[in-house]
Amino acid sequence: MQVSEERITFTSRTGTYGAFVATPSSPPPWPALIVVHPITGLDEHMEQRTRDFAQTGYLAVAPDIYTHDAGFSAHESETIESAAHLGRDPLQWEALLQGREPQERERILRARQWIDARPTTTYIDVVAGCFAYVRARADARAIGCIGYCMGGRLTAELAALGVDLAAAVIYYGSGPKTEAIPNIQCPVQGHYAVTDRGITAHVYEFAVAMHAAGKSFNYCVYDADHGFGEPGHARVYNPAAARAAEFRSKTFLAKCLAAHPEG
Repeated sequence: MQVSEERITFTSRTGTYGAFVATPSSPPPWPALIVVHPITGLDEHMEQRTRDFAQTGYLAVAPDIYTHDAGFSAHESETIESAAHLGRDPLQWEALLQGREPQERERILRARQWIDARPTTTYIDVVAGCFAYVRARADARAIGCIGYCMGGRLTAELAALGVDLAAAVIYYGSGPKTEAIPNIQCPVQGHYAVTDRGITAHVYEFAVAMHAAGKSFNYCVYDADHGFGEPGHARVYNPAAARAAEFRSKTFLAKCLAAHPEG
């Protein structure tokens, strides 16, 4: 299926942001999918993923959370990925940086400083603003959200705002605050990595809380590392796990979004 693409702007509580939009060639209205990028930003891989969703019939919209972050462009994607894997504890950094060349170490540490200084509490406002933009489009009907890494966490937070989502898919992102779980109105699916202890260790608690609140949550834990589904991150990309997760997520989204009537 041929797709059309454009770059648009939308407003949120924190200002105006950009987004990459891909639309299918089939006649509207379409099921819509918000695609939330990981910590490495709205790069060419995320744009291609957005196109891929459009090719399967979705109005796919990927917000650029870093639209106004001048510091983001100072760091390469691979460096940001390495800095993110350092974690927040400086006491652990030296061991994790062993074997790196001095200039590479310096680049990673600068990226870590940028990561820690980001205004992350405002990011959910950006994603919520994107949802409002999609909701207002006459050519969109049921809306789903899928997010990766940081985007997975933001997908969970968007669902926990109680907005009218038809489905939410979380890739290796933490769940929302327990007290917000009763607000979730849609089925949720999660994909996690077994070595990603900081996130995966809390998945069972999330599942228990979702069950207690009468919510639908299914998830899989893969024998892989955090970011296993990102083809642009060769160090952690796991093709077998990525294919399995993609099949499950696309099947889930098709079922949830197609189940909603047009209008």
